Amino acid sequence: METQKRTKPKPDWITAIEGFDQSWHRTIKMKIDGYNVTFQNQTFKRKIVIVWYVDGVWKGEYININSEIGAKFGMPKYFNIPKKWLDLERRINGKKAADKMKAANSKKVIAYLNYWTSPASLIRHLKKTCKEFEVVND
Repeated sequence: METQKRTKPKPDWITAIEGFDQSWHRTIKMKIDGYNVTFQNQTFKRKIVIVWYVDGVWKGEYININSEIGAKFGMPKYFNIPKKWLDLERRINGKKAADKMKAANSKKVIAYLNYWTSPASLIRHLKKTCKEFEVVND
């Protein structure tokens, strides 16, 4: 007798976003935590990315680190310390100071981008930041 694994079915919003891998031009409209959000596949810098819009538009204020909408839907952009800065800090103040500088700035969000490079990272972020999901069929 074969034993079958019981798998929990994925919610429809997850399967809809995972479908972005399968086509290069796709649009999904969703209602997430009261916001009307549209996700689209577009080309950006020779890559296919998932761009998001709230109420059909993307405003420049969403890039700000104090923006609630940007934090909810945007891909966080982290500050990367150039190697030259770390080498200079190490020479002037020692290894401990350079390590402290790197640790203080390694997870510092400086902006929220209006696109995602993979559906998996988008799904992970939405699970962390949002509670209610509904796919809207137009």
